[in-house]
Amino acid sequence: MDIQNSQQKPKKMFGSFIGYVFMINYILGVGILEIPYSFEASGLLLSAIFLLVVTFFSSTTMMYVVEVEGRAEGIVSYFEEKKQEQNLPQNPNNLSESNDSDNNQQDPIEDQTQNLIFDEKEISRFEIKNRKFEVNEMCNLFLGKFGKRFFTFASTCYLYGALWSYASVFSTSLIRILPLTFLTHGDLCEIDGKLTSGCQYNYYLYMVLFALISIPLSCLDLSEQIIVQTALFIFRLFSLLLILVTTIIAMHTVKKDNHPDKPPYIGTKKLFDFKGVAYIFTNAIFSQLVHHSTTIIAEPVKKKRKLRVIFNSAFLTTYFFYSTLGIVCAMYFGENVLSVISLNWIELELFKSATTWRYIVEYCVVIFPVIEVLSAFPLHAITLGNNMYFAVYPVQKDPIPFDKLMKEQEKTEKKEEPEQQEDQRRDTRDEMIADEDLTLLPYHKKKGSKKKKILFRLIASIPPIIGACLIRKLPDIIIMNGTFGCFIAYLIPSLLAWKSKKIAQQIFGKSKTPYSNWLSNDIFIWISFGFGVFSFFVIWIIILINFLS
Repeated sequence: MDIQNSQQKPKKMFGSFIGYVFMINYILGVGILEIPYSFEASGLLLSAIFLLVVTFFSSTTMMYVVEVEGRAEGIVSYFEEKKQEQNLPQNPNNLSESNDSDNNQQDPIEDQTQNLIFDEKEISRFEIKNRKFEVNEMCNLFLGKFGKRFFTFASTCYLYGALWSYASVFSTSLIRILPLTFLTHGDLCEIDGKLTSGCQYNYYLYMVLFALISIPLSCLDLSEQIIVQTALFIFRLFSLLLILVTTIIAMHTVKKDNHPDKPPYIGTKKLFDFKGVAYIFTNAIFSQLVHHSTTIIAEPVKKKRKLRVIFNSAFLTTYFFYSTLGIVCAMYFGENVLSVISLNWIELELFKSATTWRYIVEYCVVIFPVIEVLSAFPLHAITLGNNMYFAVYPVQKDPIPFDKLMKEQEKTEKKEEPEQQEDQRRDTRDEMIADEDLTLLPYHKKKGSKKKKILFRLIASIPPIIGACLIRKLPDIIIMNGTFGCFIAYLIPSLLAWKSKKIAQQIFGKSKTPYSNWLSNDIFIWISFGFGVFSFFVIWIIILINFLS
C-alpha cells in the first residue's frame, strides 16, 4: 500500500483567517434570527447568562473533537509504522548497533535533553496531519459500531432539521419582502399565521428558487467556495452591524405603541423570566452548534496548531453578536419582536421620506436571512452528505481493536512487577499487532467516488426542502432539533475525549495533544458530559410541557 498517496495534501489549503470565516459561516445560521425573540421571552440578563454558559461548553467540547482527531492520527500512524516494519527485512547491522548502544552509558545531561525531545515528539505524534477523520469514523474507532451508528443517526436527524429550517426561512422571508402580487392578489402574507392560498403558492415558488441556488452549491467542496463564502461573510457582518446601528437610532427617534412617551424608547426591561427559558435554552444550543463539521473545517487549514485560536475566536465573535443583537433588539421592540427579527424592519419607518438610504438600509436588513441561509445551507448539506457517504462506504470494515488491546494489557500488568510493566506492555502490543489484519485500519483512506459523494449530497439537500413545504414554523423546528444537538455538541464529544485519552494512555503512556489545555482533564470532560445530560432532559421537559399545553 502506498501510504504517501493516502496522505497527500488537499488540492487547496487556506490560512487561519479563511478558517475563521468558514467557522463563522457555519455557526451563524438561522438561530441568530430568533435570538432577540428568545431574549424578550426569557429576560435580557438570564438569556445572556444562558448563552454564555452554552458558548463556553460548546467551544470546550468542539476542541475535544479536535483533540480526538489528533489522537486518532497518532494511533493510526503507529499502526502504519508497525505494518511497515513487518514488511521490511531485518538488518543484522541494526541489531548489533542497537546492542552496542544499550551497553554504553548515557551522560545525565544528554539523557535529560533526549527526554525533552521525546516528550515533544510524543505530543507531536498527536498532531493533525493532512488526513481527515469524519466524526462518525472516530466514533467507530473509539466507541465501536454502536457509537458510530448512534452518532450517524443523531447528526443526520439534526442536520436534516437545520437544513429544513434554512429552507423555511428563505421562502418565509421573501413572501414578506417581495410578495408576487399576481399570486397573492394584494394579500399580506403573515408568517406567524395561516397563509392564504395565494401566499402559499408564492411560498412554494420561492422554495423552487431556493432549490435551484442551494442544491448546486451543496455539490461543491469547501475549497471551491472560498470566494462565495468570504463574500457572504462580509455581507453578514455588514447586515448585523446595520441592524444594531439602526435599532439604536430608532430607540431615540421612532416611538411605537408599547414605548414610553420620551426617548429612549424601551419596549421591555425585564431581566429574568423563567417562563420563557425554553426559548433561550434550545436556541442557544442550536445557535452555537457546529461540532458535526469540526473535521471538515479543520482539514483545509494550513497551520493546524492554530485551530484552538481560530475556533475560540469564532465562538467569542458569535457570542458578541448574539448577545448584543438580542439585548438591543429585545429592548426596543419588546413584545412586538418577530421570530425572524429582520422582518421587523419592514414596518420600522426609520426614515420619514423614501430616500435611497432608506431602501438600502431596509433591503440590506430584510434580505439578511435570505443571504444567511444561502450561505449556511450548502455547508451543512456537505457535512450531512459526507456523513451518510462514509456510513454507507466506510474506510474500514471493523473498528481498530483498541478495546481488545487494552484488556490484554491490563491482564499482563496485573501479573508483572511495576518495573517490568512497560516492556511487557510493548511486547504484548507488538504481538497483537502482528496477529491483527492491518488492512482493516484506515491508513488506506480511499479518495472516494466524486459522483457518489454528489449523490449523497443531493440526498442530504433535497428532502429538507420538501419538508419545509409541509412545516414552516421556525420555533417548532428549533426546539425539536435541540434534543439531537445535545448528543452532537456535548455527550458524544465528551465520551470520545475520555475514551481516546484512555486508549492513547494505554498505548503510548501519554495522551496530551498540541491542542490540549487545562479543560482537557477527566474531571472537566465529565462536567461537560453532565451538562449535556442536563440539557437533554431540560429540552424534553420543555417539549412535553408544550405538547400537554
